[in-house]
Amino acid sequence: EASGLPYDESLVFPGEYWEWSGYENAEKLLRLPAEQRPTALFCSNGRIALGALRALTDRGVRVPQELSLACLGDNMEIASTQPPLTAAHVSLRQVGERAVETLLGQIHAGQPSGSRTLLPAELVLRESVAPPLSR
Repeated sequence: EASGLPYDESLVFPGEYWEWSGYENAEKLLRLPAEQRPTALFCSNGRIALGALRALTDRGVRVPQELSLACLGDNMEIASTQPPLTAAHVSLRQVGERAVETLLGQIHAGQPSGSRTLLPAELVLRESVAPPLSR
């Protein structure tokens, strides 16, 4: 949004938190006409990103030259891929603590709060992202 890019819900693919889901959804993305494809892909966890990377590699898409790839959550497995994947690192301890606090608050209140919590994240830049491509 800050870069002037519109949000396009048709490019959000729901799935499971497993490699096969990342593979399948990356394949869906690659079936789009080239002019409709985004220049970057963000996966909601490392497992999905691993599957997406495999699909991109299988189809001959060069990361990051043709498509940047990043994910939420950092670990040694995604750091050691080729290319190493960029990640937004969030403390799992903080996630767990906040989840327990929220759950206890809901139990004491007797109903769901409906609130959202934003936790700080650290961007771990690696070789899987490049400056945006112009189309």
